Amino acid sequence: MKADLLQPKVRQPTFFGNRRMGTFLRLSCGCCNSIIKSSKGHNIKLQHFSTCTTLGVIYMLICPFGKAYVGKTKRGVRMRIGEHKRTITNCDLETQKYVTPVSRHFRQQGHNSNQ
Repeated sequence: MKADLLQPKVRQPTFFGNRRMGTFLRLSCGCCNSIIKSSKGHNIKLQHFSTCTTLGVIYMLICPFGKAYVGKTKRGVRMRIGEHKRTITNCDLETQKYVTPVSRHFRQQGHNSNQ
């Protein structure tokens, strides 16, 4: 595995100046509305500007029971989270359609994609 796949693409400074470091939410985004920052008191200092469209990130999904799934994607987090939500919604354990570790857990535990 290449370490550079885990580094987000660096955005160039704009005429407004350099971008601040950290995660920044888009109010109209369903993915951004579910981002939790430092809920357990652990601060993770990001060395870059990050939004739901940032490429090449590591993310964590937490179910209502507190179990966590850590994933990584080369694509935007918004796209990947959307895929997780669709597999949770469409998961059929009998026919094994759209079954992934995340969708199986959510379906077996009675969670839904909005939790």
